[in-house]
Amino acid sequence: MGVRRSMRRLILYAMFFCIVLFLIVALAGFLSLSNRYYDEFARSQDELMESYYHYVDKCMDDASRTSLRIIADDSVQQQLREIKTASGVKLAQAKTALHDAVVASVAEISSYGYIRSVIISDCHGAIYSFGGIPQNAQLQESIQQLIAQTDDSGNTKWYLLDWEDQPYLVLGRAIRETKNLSLNVLGYEMILIHLSQMLHQAEPADSTFAESLETYLDGKRFYRGAQCPEESVGPDIGAPWKIISLDRTRYFVSSASFLDGRLTLISYVNYSRLTALLHNAVRSQLYLLALLILFCAAFFQLVAKRIFRHLEALTEAVRNAPAGDYRVTLAPEILQADDEVGVLAKQFQHLMDQIDDLIHRELQGKLKAAQARCRMLQAQIHPHFLYNTLETIYALSERCGNREISRITMSLSRLVRASFRDSMYATLGEEVALVREYLSIYRIRFGARLSAVIEYDPDDDGILLPRMTLQPLVENSVRYGLMKKTEHGVIRLRIRHAAGQLRISLIDNGIGFSPEQLDVYNHLQADDELNMHGFHNVLFRLKYTYGDRMAYRLRSREGQWTNLSLIFPDHLDNGGTDPEKGVEKA
Repeated sequence: MGVRRSMRRLILYAMFFCIVLFLIVALAGFLSLSNRYYDEFARSQDELMESYYHYVDKCMDDASRTSLRIIADDSVQQQLREIKTASGVKLAQAKTALHDAVVASVAEISSYGYIRSVIISDCHGAIYSFGGIPQNAQLQESIQQLIAQTDDSGNTKWYLLDWEDQPYLVLGRAIRETKNLSLNVLGYEMILIHLSQMLHQAEPADSTFAESLETYLDGKRFYRGAQCPEESVGPDIGAPWKIISLDRTRYFVSSASFLDGRLTLISYVNYSRLTALLHNAVRSQLYLLALLILFCAAFFQLVAKRIFRHLEALTEAVRNAPAGDYRVTLAPEILQADDEVGVLAKQFQHLMDQIDDLIHRELQGKLKAAQARCRMLQAQIHPHFLYNTLETIYALSERCGNREISRITMSLSRLVRASFRDSMYATLGEEVALVREYLSIYRIRFGARLSAVIEYDPDDDGILLPRMTLQPLVENSVRYGLMKKTEHGVIRLRIRHAAGQLRISLIDNGIGFSPEQLDVYNHLQADDELNMHGFHNVLFRLKYTYGDRMAYRLRSREGQWTNLSLIFPDHLDNGGTDPEKGVEKA
């Protein structure tokens, strides 16, 4: 309990230290956060000015394209040439045709909104106006003054026109004849752009400070937003942004210039308002940070409590487990936990189950071995009666001259003596001799119908293996493979010793197995009940003796042949000593 309490106290101290550290970092970052907000605001103002710049540039490009489309129109060019040379009725017809041609060319200017009027002047000084500005003598006089300032090169020139207290940006251009590349001046073109409307359309939808915009053209203020101060700083503030006092109020002022410095935009933001916004933003983040810290602390406490609850339950389960009893069952709550303690609990439970299973399997193995030993001892209580009976039959057969019965009796006597020997292991030579005795009995029965070939190296006679390994396998081949076959039967037993392993191959040309039977015999389980009892018994005795080091494979073709292959070590786990009689491996 002392260790647990120390761990909990250490975690609580660490949690308290983390909370204090979070608060210190939050307070220390307040100033840097404020400065960063100022920088971000200045950057947002630059982006606002940049958006104005791109929009103004786009509007001027639209006006230039509209102007070029009008003066390049063949009909406009033709009527201006007619007006230059015609008179009387033809002159009136040419002016009417010019009006229609320009109307067709400027039909889409209403979609722009900020282009209010297109004015054409012919070579005689007559002015034709198209758009939303009514023509009067004062406007004509102002236009004539701008035309007088326009050169005949055909290049675009921009002017500022203050008309009825509204600022207009005017595009001026000479209309030159393009037919036959004569380039004679046919007249002039003026396009009037309403600056306030253009800038209003350029305002970003999410801009909080668009109403405090001030605009200068050629040093003259022609647009002032609703939130701008009465006193102006002028078109040049000397820096991208400054904090300036105007009308006893501090403003955050930023500027941007266009048209080679002729057009200047000035933005005013109340410094107190900006500071309040920044402080509110910082305060909101601090509140959010404090809530996050409290939430993390509560969550950390909850997780720590859960971990300690599971850890205490696991500790109690281990402590209360009786000594020597590995059948421990942990609570489902611990086993189903998805944390590290749950992983430890699952592994501990699995380990306990494996230990209990291994102990159970070892006890079961010892029990089976003891039962087999008991059965062997019970069978050996009175074996001499059977021996004497077989020897009597052998003597009577010899006396009567029946050599076949005497041979069968002798072979059977040897088989019985071998099976009743007080040993669980035999040498390879003894096993091969037992197979030969068994085959000699069946040769008398089958005669020429049965052939047997045994291939092995006599130098391997001393290798120990479990007793009665080969004979039951050969017996199964005869009983289940050859006895049901009317043709000549052949059994081939091949034993090879190499690389510390015995490789046994038993082949017969019997009736074989179907694919379904073959699959069953290749996947035998300990509790399977099969007709081939000897085969089943041998396999599981070898499995018990050699474990995973033993392997077998049964192959067959139905109605033709069967091949059984066995591989297992050439030595026993106890070092080659017969545990029953102490016979050393040769």
